[in-house]
Amino acid sequence: MSEILNREAIEQELSEARELLKALEIDLDRQRRIVAHLTGLLAAKYGEASSLQGIPLLEDVTPVGRGRFANATIKEAVRTVLQERGEPVTVKEILAVLEAGGKRFKGKTKAATVRSILKRDRIFHRDNGGWTLASLFIQKQFESVRNG
Repeated sequence: MSEILNREAIEQELSEARELLKALEIDLDRQRRIVAHLTGLLAAKYGEASSLQGIPLLEDVTPVGRGRFANATIKEAVRTVLQERGEPVTVKEILAVLEAGGKRFKGKTKAATVRSILKRDRIFHRDNGGWTLASLFIQKQFESVRNG
């Protein structure tokens, strides 16, 4: 009987540990996105992300070539950045976040490459000096009309 109770207690603890681990993984992913966002902002203001490695908070940032954007197309990566930000973002900020997330660019005109993708694809929209997803822009316009 006590063996069954011990097994049930262990299974309960294991279940709780799995739930905690899942919550920690979600929080870690959120924290990584925050660091990538801050890195992008700092890089946009002070220069390339690689020059920010001396800042203690940023020493754990994934190097270029490995990271969440390393294998994504530029369009997919830009869409992800704009979706997560939910507000207009400049090309410089987008580029910094992509580089901090491991995206590599082949040419010297990285900003021109990103800008070209933004201009030619209708899922992106220019708004208040930055870029956003057209769907977010339309949603905000609808809400402002609806709310008067």
